[in-house]
Amino acid sequence: METVGILTLTGENNFGNKLQNYAVQELVESLGYQAETIRVSPSNYQRLYFFNAIKSWVPLCNNKANTMRRRKFFLFNKKFLKQNPKNIYYGSKNIQEVLKKYKYILFGSDQIWNTEFKSFSDIYLGYYSENSKNIAIAASFGKDTIDDDFITLFEGGVKNFKAISVREDRGVDLVEKVGGTAELLMDPTIALTPVNWQKIEKAIEVPKKYLVTYFLGKSDLNKIEKIANEKNLDVFEINSKSILGPDEFLYVIRNSEIVCTDSFHATMFAILFGKSFYLFNREDKYSKMNSRTETLLSTLGIQCVDIGEVKYVDCDVFNNSHIQENIDKERARIIDFLRENLL
Repeated sequence: METVGILTLTGENNFGNKLQNYAVQELVESLGYQAETIRVSPSNYQRLYFFNAIKSWVPLCNNKANTMRRRKFFLFNKKFLKQNPKNIYYGSKNIQEVLKKYKYILFGSDQIWNTEFKSFSDIYLGYYSENSKNIAIAASFGKDTIDDDFITLFEGGVKNFKAISVREDRGVDLVEKVGGTAELLMDPTIALTPVNWQKIEKAIEVPKKYLVTYFLGKSDLNKIEKIANEKNLDVFEINSKSILGPDEFLYVIRNSEIVCTDSFHATMFAILFGKSFYLFNREDKYSKMNSRTETLLSTLGIQCVDIGEVKYVDCDVFNNSHIQENIDKERARIIDFLRENLL
């Protein structure tokens, strides 16, 4: 059986990244291929990877919470993701030889083209594999511009792909700006049904009725407490120190009453599970990242109520058959895109 390689972000901390990785893997295998995620990291990451793996089983270090969280992510990798921890490559020195073994290579999804990330590499722009193999699936820039220092790199990069899809309207514009053509495609997490996701979730203890918060930037605790009090709900907070794995993250979102977040993927799963949610602007050191959630909501036809700078969507809107039809349509478009380019 031929193998398709997946080049995406592979850190051991972000729930959405792991779950989109899993979604791409499942879609590839549904088309009759084997799938394998290739770890692209700095040259010293192999040593760090195994060091952290050992630490995760000997939680005697200062930051026990972080260690235990890493253990959850390593276990998720082992159980659900087909990735070999020895597949760690960096730069043209060896990646070109490694990529030769794959029938096709899927680049994405997630923010593989965000040049503000330390993980960004020209590897994600297809420079070390044959153009006929390279397919960008719902790749994201994560921001609204390409910095001048990277324009030339992207102008060459977009020529390295047989097909490009991106997950936000602005991404289509940016690809065109550097001389390429891109199709707008939703994040692959939407391609799996709620039933599919429920099969891999892991139950943990949660309050009887609760509001879940998950913020990648700063959270507005006053607003969240006000919402929880008004709805008579407990607050279940997920943050960077929470000892949860991606499978447990799914369970917490699905069993909540309300989701408060600035996260794209938390928003996506709130939609898939039919949850009321409050969408906050992300405030952190990175550039504005609203384009992807704006594209998600507009494409699915989800109307928001603006409450100051926060957008609110009530779960009742998901009773609208038109929204479910749009979700089904986007799910089919992802599968068709892969079928067309892999087969």
